[in-house]
Order: sequence, then C-alpha cells, then structure tokens
Amino acid sequence: MSVAVTSVDFDDAISLIDKELEKKEWSPAKELLESGIPASYESDEYPGLLLQEFPDGRLFSVDVDIKSGEVIYLQQLK
Repeated sequence: MSVAVTSVDFDDAISLIDKELEKKEWSPAKELLESGIPASYESDEYPGLLLQEFPDGRLFSVDVDIKSGEVIYLQQLK
C-alpha cells in the first residue's frame, strides 16, 4: 500500500494506516511475542493500564519506576 501524505490529510493517512494494520492483525507487540520476547503495551480491553505480556500467555498490569527503570508487577490478569 502506498499513501501520499500532505499536511492537510496527515490525520486521515494515519487513520488509514491504523485500519490496514488492524486488518492484518500486525503489531510490534505481537511480533515480539512471536519471537519469544515479552512485550509491554496498552490495550482498549484494559483501559488506563500498562500491560506486560509474556510469550506463554501470562499478562500483568505493570508500572515502571522512572528513576530505576524497574518494572513493578501490580496484578496478574491472565
């Protein structure tokens, strides 16, 4: 797919790209998980939460300590 983008239709182009990605069910998180690497992301299914999913299907709500970069596991969701 090729999209010519101008400053006027930039938002429309982003929306179109997002729709195409949804159709293909591709996401960076899915790609990481399929490679055996845990992925952190946000999801409409769990609004307001930062999630970390592991390739084995475990899913946690998490927080990150800004100073240390440490991931803090708050609750296991799956």
